[in-house]
Amino acid sequence: MKIKNIYIGSWFPKIRIHLDEFKAFLDSAAVHPALDSKMAAALKKKLNPEKVNLYLSKQDMAVVCAHSDKGYEYLYQEDGLLFLKREIKDFKKDKKQIVDFYQNTLSPCLAFLFSRGAGGLEIIRTPKLPKRLFLCTEKETKASILKFLKSENEKLDKNYDFGTFEIYYSDNLVILNALGKISEHIIDELSQELIFLSELNRHLYWLVQNHRLIWDDTEKILSSRFIKNVDIPLYIDKLTEYSKNVSNINARIDQIMVVLKTRNQTVENITRGKWQNYFANKLKKSNQEAAYIKNLFDMTSGFIKSNTSYLNSLYRQNQREAMNKLQMLFLVSVVVSFISLGTIMGAGFEVFQDGKLLLQGELSSYSVPVLIAFGLLTIILSGVIYFLWNYTYKNLSKKFKKQV
Repeated sequence: MKIKNIYIGSWFPKIRIHLDEFKAFLDSAAVHPALDSKMAAALKKKLNPEKVNLYLSKQDMAVVCAHSDKGYEYLYQEDGLLFLKREIKDFKKDKKQIVDFYQNTLSPCLAFLFSRGAGGLEIIRTPKLPKRLFLCTEKETKASILKFLKSENEKLDKNYDFGTFEIYYSDNLVILNALGKISEHIIDELSQELIFLSELNRHLYWLVQNHRLIWDDTEKILSSRFIKNVDIPLYIDKLTEYSKNVSNINARIDQIMVVLKTRNQTVENITRGKWQNYFANKLKKSNQEAAYIKNLFDMTSGFIKSNTSYLNSLYRQNQREAMNKLQMLFLVSVVVSFISLGTIMGAGFEVFQDGKLLLQGELSSYSVPVLIAFGLLTIILSGVIYFLWNYTYKNLSKKFKKQV
């Protein structure tokens, strides 16, 4: 099977400002003042961009295009789609090289350039769907494509016929097979849209996995039969971190939905064909899925907050009980100290001067009746003070809570 071009790409929601920053980096390694200018220069030197150009696509999408001396062409669109292309000469060799260039040369530039500000979607490390490679062929038969997939240890997942071209999906590859003569520019645009849909699906899958991870971890904390008081602050910290992550993820979902809305409006304004109808339908469904996932995270946020509130309440209750026990122990120790005064043994004494006895006497302890009476009185007073203190503390706490 003859392969014309190979493509790889990614997508994270961005805006026009990010695109302008990327072009400035390609032109002169210019970066935000907070970033290391020496690192920027080193990354640009390794990337070695040529023929840097900014233009508007047919869909009024601002695009930065550049080339590499190693035969790569890459595009970066204003909504965050990154598209890397190379002509195929030796599939095995070119496949390895384009992945290496993407992972170790191009992607580090974007990661460095946008490393300031709010984090990306990689908040929690959960599995993602594999990143696919996209291949372009022309007038290949289904039999030859299946044979090629088998040689790559790939199994056909699904395929679609759009009249002028076909699309074959496996776990790690997507093959766009032109059934007639289609311009390379159109093939590139179709490949970009395929990459966008693939990356969108990866993001939505990742979000669902994160929802499950956060929900299950939160549920496990509360499902424990016994929760040690010393562990409660650790659980609260963990839930607080999850709450921050959920807020961040919800904001990212909003960004995804904004991009989907913009792309859907763009598709609606162009001539509709079989592929355009399919693409528009996928965007619409993906927007619905994103809204559904956002509702899941809204539920997760409420679940985390209620459990955090419960743990805080439990911790305060345990602290009050511990304080009460300490107060009681303190009062008992005072009582014991007072009572122990009455247990001092009696003693006799004599005073001499120049060998003559001047004074003789005796020190006596409490009498038993006095000791018993004093002890009982002390215990009763301690109990009264303890219960009065608890009663006053509880009433003041309730009044304070009502005022708050």
